[in-house]
Amino acid sequence: EKMKTQEDQRLLSILLKYLTNVYMMLVNLIQRMIIGILKCGPIPRHVAFIMDGNRRYAKEKHLKIDLGHRAGFSAMIETLRICMKAGCQEVSVFAFSADNFRRSKEEVDALMQLFVEKCRVLLDSDILKKYGVRVKFIGDLSLLPEDVQHSAAMVVEGSKDFNTGTLNVCLAYTSRNEMVGSMRTMAEGIESGELKQEDITEQLFEECLQLRSTPDLLIRTSGEIRLSDFLMWQGGYTCLIFLSVFWPDFSFWHICYCILRYQTLYSQLSDERNQHRSMTKSDATQKEIELSRQRTEKFLKTRQDA
Repeated sequence: EKMKTQEDQRLLSILLKYLTNVYMMLVNLIQRMIIGILKCGPIPRHVAFIMDGNRRYAKEKHLKIDLGHRAGFSAMIETLRICMKAGCQEVSVFAFSADNFRRSKEEVDALMQLFVEKCRVLLDSDILKKYGVRVKFIGDLSLLPEDVQHSAAMVVEGSKDFNTGTLNVCLAYTSRNEMVGSMRTMAEGIESGELKQEDITEQLFEECLQLRSTPDLLIRTSGEIRLSDFLMWQGGYTCLIFLSVFWPDFSFWHICYCILRYQTLYSQLSDERNQHRSMTKSDATQKEIELSRQRTEKFLKTRQDA
């Protein structure tokens, strides 16, 4: 009787494993079909996420706060995977605002420890290599503990040769600090004589930002309808979508919905961007424009080499 029970359990385990594999195959097949349909329309090149709701997710599930953040990391990895599959080239995530240092020391320390741990997980996983994703960190990293800075540097170094996609992790970041940094860089150029006053343009301001790429689509979860000082300059002509779902529950279906919304607004957004570009054209002569271009290119190259 005991041997029969063990054999039944073994057969049940095999059956469950088989059914799980079949289920996953069907899920992957359906996802590939839906992504194929989405690719018939314009796919956002750059998607940004405000990953909000980890703490409220944990409270709703009666979990510790750090478990909510861990679930949020898993959602970020899966979201990156889906975005790469869909044909997006760049993903930006608001991982930790500089304003979050105001939270309790216990929570901040736990987040920093989690970040160090997950940097190793990210490097050991197949996602960066499989999709050719290079990782960049945006923000004032000097505010972070040394072990966090070291972990970030390891991820950057480990992914530097990948060039198919980009993951921008905004850490100890606020848009105001980023814009102040851009203005400070241009002021230094004027003071050193590398730039002239007429070189200060909207384009140069953007080139001096840490994140120079404009997101086509920005998604915020948890029901909050605000940007919370995230990509304020870059998001001027971005499709903004606010969802009520908490970040750990963000799924494939939410991404599909957001891409469909983006596609319905694509023409309108493109027209507005083009209109903005036409309004920012310079009245300077061609020679003045060329001289300014040479100065700014030299200035930017000097800053990048530094």
